[in-house]
Order: sequence, then structure tokens, then C-alpha cells
Amino acid sequence: VYSSLDPAGVNASKHLKQGEPFLKVVSGNDVNVWSLPGFDLVEVSVPLIDASFLDGLGSELIVFCSKHASAAGVKAFTTHFTGDFKQGLFGKAAASSANAAFNYFLSNTIPGFSVSREVTHHSPFLSTPSVFVELGSSEEGWTNVDGGKILAGACLTALKGFAVVGKTAFLGVGGPHYSPAFSSPDLVLSHVCPKYSLEFLTSETLKKMVGATAEKVEGVLVDWKGCGSFKQKVVEACDEAGLGLERV
Repeated sequence: VYSSLDPAGVNASKHLKQGEPFLKVVSGNDVNVWSLPGFDLVEVSVPLIDASFLDGLGSELIVFCSKHASAAGVKAFTTHFTGDFKQGLFGKAAASSANAAFNYFLSNTIPGFSVSREVTHHSPFLSTPSVFVELGSSEEGWTNVDGGKILAGACLTALKGFAVVGKTAFLGVGGPHYSPAFSSPDLVLSHVCPKYSLEFLTSETLKKMVGATAEKVEGVLVDWKGCGSFKQKVVEACDEAGLGLERV
């Protein structure tokens, strides 16, 4: 899914349409759909963060093909899930898909672009498993032709990498927004609560994060140094939630 208002999504969609024999099956002012056996390419006319109606598609998985924005404007490829720790609301994370996209970025990145996993943030909070796969972080990055091609490839890889049966994932807690402690390509990572949201972390929050993960959650990885004064609170929340904790 991409937005017609999103230059990175539009960029990647051109590569997808050129590379695959899509058939346009829906044409409208708000939604356009191109179809292939097994998946659809959906264009919406609203910002992706406002696309809460996408649960109505009845899909098994939604991959958001999106721009990433930051004040620094660094060229980047990122993945993340949706949620708001203050509100205690989370979209269902497709951890296996995110890991597939993250590894695709690592294997196909281009000079001058960073690759990272972001922490859980913003909407929409869908019940359908989903992941944001992003190209950033300014107009220069969003419209980069090679970057758009790589974003398109990462989205396709995310679709093919979705596998819930027999798959496990970890939650992440602590650290800054770009999660350097959780950068192993072998790690299947679900929702991450950063240091700046630890004031809202409780055992109930952790249980919601588990429930909002498509795969079975194996435990919690904790960026111990990245928890600051919240270390004891994190330990207690994990204990009360019945989740094993591993410091990284």
C-alpha cells in the first residue's frame, strides 16, 4: 500500500508496475488497485498514517511502502511497526516480514544510505499484520531512482517473507529511536519501546505488544544501558507479564 501523496511510495510504485504484469482492477478517487495472483498493489489518496480503513481489505498482510522523514534529512532505509505507548494502542506487527525487508536493505543498500530498524511509532493501528518499509529522509532520498527500486524490492521481499507458523519473535525495550542494539540481521524483532516511552511501559503494555505480534513472542530483549533510570521498572514489568528478559 502506498499513498499518492507520498513521493517515496510513488517512486517505488513505478518500479513495481514496470517489473510486474499488474492488472488494474479498481479505479477511483480514493483507492486504486492493481492485482497479481497472490497480492494487490493499493494506492490510497490519504496519508498512510490515516489509512485505518485498510483492515476492511480483508488482507492477510499489509506492507506500507512509505517515505521516512527526519529533521536531519539523512538518506536511509528503515522498517518499523505502528503503535502509541501513551495510548496503549498497537498495530499487529508482521515481524517476519520486517526482518525480510531489513535484510534485503542490508544486502542491496547503496552508498550514502543507512539501514536501520526504528522503534514502534505512529498510526494506523490495524488488526491486520503490517509493517512500514521506508525510504528517507528528505525529497532527495524519496525521489532517488535507485532508492525507489530498492524500496520496491524490499516491499516484495516483505510480502514473500511473511511466515507466522513456526516463527518466533522478540520484543525490544530501551534505547534510542533507531534501535542500534537490535540491529542483528538474524533477529526477528517485533514491537520496540524506546527509552523516551519507558514512562508508559507496564506489564499490561507488554501483554498488548505480545498480542499485537503475528508471530509467537519468545521473550524481551532489553537495551540495558539504553533504559537509564527505568531499569528496575522494566525488570518488574517483564516479570509481571511472564516474559523472559535478555540484556543486550
